[in-house]
Amino acid sequence: MKLVVTVAGRKRNAGTFLEGIRRQKIMSFCVKALARRIRRRSQRESWINFISSITSSTSSKQLWKKVKAANGIYLEFTFPVLNTGNVTHSDPLDIANTLGHAFAKVSATDSYGSDFVAIKNRAERTPLRFTTCSTIPYNSEFRMFELETALSRAHDTSPGPDGITYNMLRHLNTTSLSHLLFLFNRIWTEQKYPSQWHEVL
Repeated sequence: MKLVVTVAGRKRNAGTFLEGIRRQKIMSFCVKALARRIRRRSQRESWINFISSITSSTSSKQLWKKVKAANGIYLEFTFPVLNTGNVTHSDPLDIANTLGHAFAKVSATDSYGSDFVAIKNRAERTPLRFTTCSTIPYNSEFRMFELETALSRAHDTSPGPDGITYNMLRHLNTTSLSHLLFLFNRIWTEQKYPSQWHEVL
């Protein structure tokens, strides 16, 4: 009798154990199915957003960048490091200043030969004259469409000492653009250029 009870207990325990395993498998299957459904929905939404971001105004460069990103091809970004002699520069501002000093040194008069400096000084003393007897198109005043075209094609580089960016100039209203055009044309016709235009940043 004791043996029968023990066998029955084992069977009952085994059945409970197997039932627990079966429930775990069902739960695991349900969780995996839910995860697959969420992943498929996310992929579908991501693809719709990706396709919607491509318009007729998207440049070919941006398009290929998006295609590569969709294929999982990413350009690995490495933080730029500059070595000068025994010194390593990793801070962006430090790198920019080091390059700026190097370019300024190369462009400085001290790095030129004496013959070249004499020719340079003589040439810089000669005033520029754009006036001619005949009307040449490249000497005429700038027009509004030329200013707008130049601004639309300009890349967003770092601003000068005045802190004005190309993006700011692009957002000027018509009146402000007209004043800017008048200023450029006045500089062009009077041939008197601001001293700041001669400075190297």
